[in-house]
Amino acid sequence: MADNYIINNEYGSIMINRSVIVRIVSDVVDETKGVRLASLKEILPKVTQNIDVSFDDNGAAQIHFYVAVKFGTSISNATYKMINEVKARVYSLTLVDPASVTVTVAGTEMNKRTKRRHLVFGTNR
Repeated sequence: MADNYIINNEYGSIMINRSVIVRIVSDVVDETKGVRLASLKEILPKVTQNIDVSFDDNGAAQIHFYVAVKFGTSISNATYKMINEVKARVYSLTLVDPASVTVTVAGTEMNKRTKRRHLVFGTNR
């Protein structure tokens, strides 16, 4: 697995690090109403990052992130919107479709408390 994606063209090389993809994912989650990134202490399994990005040998990103959804928010609509927006933004940046985008709903937030859940929504090429 590569640590970053390199775009080569007639002008030179551009290296896209995983932190750029992490920033895209966090922006998409922040813009989605009723959803937030799951915090590490609250509901995530031990030694798990809330956003994980890796690149395959072809440079396609494999993106996996954990969210907490507020009670009353449609989980299927929110995850569908986030998956499609992440795919579109990563493609507009790298001109390569992500290999996969996976959203795990780690919990549902109700009255300042978070109830643990484990629902996985995702897409592969």
